[in-house]
Amino acid sequence: MGYKTTIFEAFHTTGGVLTYGIPEFRLPKTLVQHEIDKLAQSGVEIKVNSVIGKTLTLEDLREMGYQAFFVAVGAGLPAFLNIPGTQLIGVLSANEYLTRVNLMKAYDPAYDTMVET
Repeated sequence: MGYKTTIFEAFHTTGGVLTYGIPEFRLPKTLVQHEIDKLAQSGVEIKVNSVIGKTLTLEDLREMGYQAFFVAVGAGLPAFLNIPGTQLIGVLSANEYLTRVNLMKAYDPAYDTMVET
């Protein structure tokens, strides 16, 4: 319909669960980045660190001139089992573990995001 497309990405890295949720040996990040680059080359604008509903509302987007919206909410929040110990320090959801490892380099002791093993 002729709309200019803008992707608002919540994280500092694009790709969503393909980037932070799937380990490198299953889906190389270079493949995901290649597809993101193709989107950008086709004219899609990508804005990172933009949590719709927090940093910008749909009304804000309307005021900025956006006319059509597709909201993809991503993987969502984790659900914890109701068993003792899930609230303890060092117990992580799969989402948090994968995000720390894939985006925050938790495997590297030089970073403050280490995952306890």
